Amino acid sequence: MQPLFVFVEGSDDERFFKKYFSTQQVKFIQYAHMKNKEICQYLRAIKGNSRYVFIADSDRKLPGEKAKKICEIYKECDIKNVYIVNLEIESWYMAGLSSHCSSKFKIKCLSDTNSFCKEQFNCLVPRKYSRIDFMLEVLRDFDFQEAKMRNNSFRFFSDNVPR
Repeated sequence: MQPLFVFVEGSDDERFFKKYFSTQQVKFIQYAHMKNKEICQYLRAIKGNSRYVFIADSDRKLPGEKAKKICEIYKECDIKNVYIVNLEIESWYMAGLSSHCSSKFKIKCLSDTNSFCKEQFNCLVPRKYSRIDFMLEVLRDFDFQEAKMRNNSFRFFSDNVPR
């Protein structure tokens, strides 16, 4: 079976999706620092031969508007493969923060992370952890079912792209 290609903005996104797709053969492409032409070449090369998903933060735009913008920038990208994270990937990390992990870090378990942003996440990182170590701890006990209830864009993604 061909690998699934997952286009992610950067390392925090890749870390999250490695957990999400842990049972699949996946090839990650961090596109944030690539040239548009290079991204289109990747898309052209895998189109028709392999499956891919293209992940982007909403950047406070409506998901449909942001997905269209992605397809305008990267002409080879098919809108049915574009998934928008509302607001930023940190909202998905927090959506799946298990109650065990919440109490371990003395963090309130959020019932809704749809408007949660990177800055809020950074404020919750315990002093004894680096940001990355904290993310890894959250992912260790990540609760996918809770995440679907706490974040609409995560639910849409997980309902459409199986783990």
